[in-house]
Amino acid sequence: MEFLTDGELGLEIIEDPPPLQTTNGTTALLRFYFAPYSFPDPASIARREWLYGRHYIRGGISASVGAPGRAKSTTVLSEIMSMAVGRDLLTGESLPAGPLSAAYLNGEGTQDELDPRVAVICQHTGILPEDFGDRLFASAGRW
Repeated sequence: MEFLTDGELGLEIIEDPPPLQTTNGTTALLRFYFAPYSFPDPASIARREWLYGRHYIRGGISASVGAPGRAKSTTVLSEIMSMAVGRDLLTGESLPAGPLSAAYLNGEGTQDELDPRVAVICQHTGILPEDFGDRLFASAGRW
């Protein structure tokens, strides 16, 4: 990674940074712009809106990463399905945010592996396809 430099600091301080420009299909160098930190009033800082436990937050992206065969895909899929129906499928408790649109993308498996997992979770928890409305989006990364 290359940085624009200001002396030996390895950064460039610019008051109003320009947007990253592309020219003729090429991308400009990655630039980090720093400015003196502006301390906000703590009372004005919005609280996080947790959507499921302390793993998923509104406006953020979450990823579960780890060694193969450790139930990551099944765990995340059940959490996504919980958010889409609006209740924790493991405890039966309603989720504070209610039913949400939720997307699941498994980058390792095929749709033929994903469909049985969804079906088993539905059978085990007693949820029906109509309980999801149009809020569940699930796809495999390999076809």
